[in-house]
Amino acid sequence: MEAVMKVEAKSGIEIRNVPVPKVKPGWTLIKVKACGICGSDVHIYEWTPGYEVIIPFMPCILGHEFSGEVIMIGKGTTEIEQGNRVFMGPSKVYLTRQNRQLPKRYGPFASGGMAEYALVPTDTLWVLPETVSYEVGAMVEPLHVAMQAVFLSKIMPGESAVILGPGPIGLLTLLSLKAAGVFVFMIGKDVDEQRLRLAKSLGADVVLNADEIEPVSSVLEMFRNGVDAVFEATGVPATIQQGLNMVKKNGKVIAIGIHSSPANINMLDLVRSSKHLIGSYGGPLSVWTRELALLDQGLINPKPLVSHKLPLDKAAKGFEWCIKKTGIKILLTP
Repeated sequence: MEAVMKVEAKSGIEIRNVPVPKVKPGWTLIKVKACGICGSDVHIYEWTPGYEVIIPFMPCILGHEFSGEVIMIGKGTTEIEQGNRVFMGPSKVYLTRQNRQLPKRYGPFASGGMAEYALVPTDTLWVLPETVSYEVGAMVEPLHVAMQAVFLSKIMPGESAVILGPGPIGLLTLLSLKAAGVFVFMIGKDVDEQRLRLAKSLGADVVLNADEIEPVSSVLEMFRNGVDAVFEATGVPATIQQGLNMVKKNGKVIAIGIHSSPANINMLDLVRSSKHLIGSYGGPLSVWTRELALLDQGLINPKPLVSHKLPLDKAAKGFEWCIKKTGIKILLTP
């Protein structure tokens, strides 16, 4: 089968033909239908610091945002049936016992979704509602990242929020906030022109280009005391303090972006204004089930984020488009 692989500890990927994985007890073979290129996949592609943890698994197949059809089931499984439409998520067993997300056992750490077939632990399979397409199924995992951040903010209908960064996670956060009835600013830069236009079409109340207008003062012009919550989805350290400057006393800044270097924070203002800086990474079972219900009912629709669909042998082009921000959500379709 064809697969997108990380072979060496340097930038780049390789497309290789490898054997279809053999089924074993507790694991299930999936015919992959769609796999998203995640920001972490891009970091692995570019080989930025912080991803050395995958070196022992090389050569490995990339991809952890994927959906597909169950082809073959290993012994010891009763909850999944052949032919089920599924997506890959966290271990349901672990979520039930610990109420938090288990580190991934697929993607670069096992058999990833950027291939024609993937072998995954059966307890990480979630059945897609009939109303949800394979394309949207490949975005359930990143949508969960956004919904967990909104859940942690405890924001209420009628309150206000700022999203820093209109990438896929920022746009999915926008969808989640609008479903909750929140007034939303979306802030990007010149390079985000396409994404800012999409944000406006998805319901952002105010869209700001930080290369044209100073964002903090612009937000404070409308909300003199600051907004209720800020969602940092850029991974740029300077935006953490920017978010703290926009949020009201007792407000929350939720850090979603993955940062490769430290951020400088005005701790005096943080303490005296009782502001909250919260990291968000994976969530409980209740957020996953709520997310699937919203998708099933059509109350959240992430499909407009899909800008390109590419075959596996064009994966490198998709990665480059992500880096240059000429695409939004790029799916590989084996």
